[in-house]
Amino acid sequence: MNNQDTFFKICCVCDLSQPLSNFDKQTRGKDGYRARCKSCKKVTAYKDDSLPNETWKIIKNFPDYEVSNFARVRRAVTSNGGMKNRILQQCLNKGGYFTVAMKSNGKLFRKTVHSLVAAAFIGTRPKNLTVNHKDGKKINNLPENLEYLTVLQNIRHANRIGLIRKGKNHPSFLHPERLPRGDNHHARKHPEKMARGEKHGRARLSSEQVFEIKKELFHGGIALQIARRYGVSEGMVQGIKHNRTWKHIIYQTMIDIAE
Repeated sequence: MNNQDTFFKICCVCDLSQPLSNFDKQTRGKDGYRARCKSCKKVTAYKDDSLPNETWKIIKNFPDYEVSNFARVRRAVTSNGGMKNRILQQCLNKGGYFTVAMKSNGKLFRKTVHSLVAAAFIGTRPKNLTVNHKDGKKINNLPENLEYLTVLQNIRHANRIGLIRKGKNHPSFLHPERLPRGDNHHARKHPEKMARGEKHGRARLSSEQVFEIKKELFHGGIALQIARRYGVSEGMVQGIKHNRTWKHIIYQTMIDIAE
């Protein structure tokens, strides 16, 4: 007789005393066996946790998964260690939308829940259309709250229900003191920390050289000749001439030259 048939254990699910041969081994268990018997494990693994009036549909391109009209996603089959009917965990992405991770052909994909619900219960998304939330709440992924709109229609809808903050509702209007403008700008508060002019890591000229270049240009110097003499490109000299670079000294240079 097998030693496993001489020792018995009570299952934590059915509360029946059964021989150890009816339990799977588990090294982390106190007695080396799982707490559930094999029969209870099979039943609980395939338990359907559907809610009342919940409808499930197979996800296109992911036949091992199903999505419901309650915006839940679950496994449709048991594979790769995953149990059938197990509800997948949903995570918020940076955009504020719920996503789920699913496998297809051995590769892991992360899909937004609202796109899965819309494709299953509204229909395949037409080209150049996006999924829109009617109430403006990104976490409400019920089919009746979703619709297909163009990008322009989506923006107009967001503007109509107040999701786009503008005018008197814009943060710059509500809290102007928080904006880094004028004397509140970090460049004004801490000019010593600005990587400007010679302090910039890619600077090829000094302030004195820029002053001389500006002076020559003011008196009719040719940008190409000046660039060759200082070993820089003509575009750099043109940028100095038109005040696109070295602005912090060009303005003062103009005053000094004019005087």
